[in-house]
Amino acid sequence: MKAQSEARAGGAAEETGGRLEGVRASIDEVDRSLVALIGVRCSLARSAGDAKRAERRPLVDPGQEAAVVRRVAEQARERGIDEESVRQIFWNLIELARRAQEDAGRLEADGGHP
Repeated sequence: MKAQSEARAGGAAEETGGRLEGVRASIDEVDRSLVALIGVRCSLARSAGDAKRAERRPLVDPGQEAAVVRRVAEQARERGIDEESVRQIFWNLIELARRAQEDAGRLEADGGHP
């Protein structure tokens, strides 16, 4: 009887472990997608920086940046996601975009050479 209970417990642990591994694999896929999307966002930021330079506009636009953060915080609230965490993530993304724009400008000034 005890052996049967242990066997059932072991089988349940294997089922749970398999389920956990499946969930982790799905999270890994989402992470890969997020990194790819961050790459797309950086590429778009470089293009925005090129357009700003062409129009002789400043690279940093605090009003636009704040509007982006407000918009995504609202989207987070609608989905039941912690707004402050999303705000922090997007401020980090905005900083990454600033650097991408600045780096693109330096490359352009140097004739495309790093």
